[in-house]
Amino acid sequence: MESPQKEKLRVPKEIRLAAVEVVVGGIVAFIIYKQLGSDPIANAAGLIVGSFAALHGLHRAITVFEMTKSIEGLQETVEDLNTCVDERLQDTEDHIASRLNELAVRIGLGELSNLYWSIDREFEVDKDAVIADASERLYKLLNSKQSSPMYKAVYYTWITENIARVGRGGKIIAVSRMKSTEWENSPEEKNFFAQNRAAAEAGAIVERVFVTTRDVFDKAMKGQPPTNTEDVNATRVLKAHSKGESNNLGGWFADETRLKKEDPDLLKRIGDGFLIFRYGKSGDRVALIDDFTEQDEARGLATKHEQTLVRLEQSFENLKSMSEEF
Repeated sequence: MESPQKEKLRVPKEIRLAAVEVVVGGIVAFIIYKQLGSDPIANAAGLIVGSFAALHGLHRAITVFEMTKSIEGLQETVEDLNTCVDERLQDTEDHIASRLNELAVRIGLGELSNLYWSIDREFEVDKDAVIADASERLYKLLNSKQSSPMYKAVYYTWITENIARVGRGGKIIAVSRMKSTEWENSPEEKNFFAQNRAAAEAGAIVERVFVTTRDVFDKAMKGQPPTNTEDVNATRVLKAHSKGESNNLGGWFADETRLKKEDPDLLKRIGDGFLIFRYGKSGDRVALIDDFTEQDEARGLATKHEQTLVRLEQSFENLKSMSEEF
């Protein structure tokens, strides 16, 4: 492909050739006229030759002009594309550099390197074993696409960071088993519901299915005085979820007693509940699977394992089909 500089030089040359065609055609027409005299046929032939040369030269000039415009448009498009690619690459490089800096600070990367080389060579076997163990754990994380269990502080921090990433066009789907350890009247819980509402108002779809008994749900929705901790939690949580007027915030109730009787396998598949975040910008998704087996310690684990995500989304849709919207 010729460079833009060569292309610009080629255009005047093409125009000159078009002009030469017109001139040569005129000369030929004149020679015919002179050679054949005033013969009407000679005059017609000269006129035809001259007209043909003029039209052909004009056609060449127009073609070159149109081609020049197309090439300039293509060059602008390529330049815009290159600019876009450069910006994306720069953003990616900046993100990687930022993450590497954060990682270096967090784990003391420079200090680890100095520490490794400061240990005597007589202990190389042990040093290498430590590095190999770290490498093996990273490979395991890469292949499993699943985190280790997260306890309360990390659990809520992880949720906060990922809700903020969902954005317009994204989606949050969730299943809540309404366990007492899940819904405590804490700042973390209040912040969680505030973030859900904010995400919905910002353009994300937020859908949650609450799994509890009919009695608990009816008391909460009718505003009846709560008689126990479960009623208190249910009333507070259901009101917190439905607070606001965003059309993007949806809630469903699934009768736990009915599920135990009619579809215990579905109840087993949803476990202690889960959250799935689908980011609007990238379309990427990740799930947080709840695990409340240890009392008073809200925790869960994150996963991006594709089959697990598909299974959880199918379970959510199955559960919605057996639920009623409120």
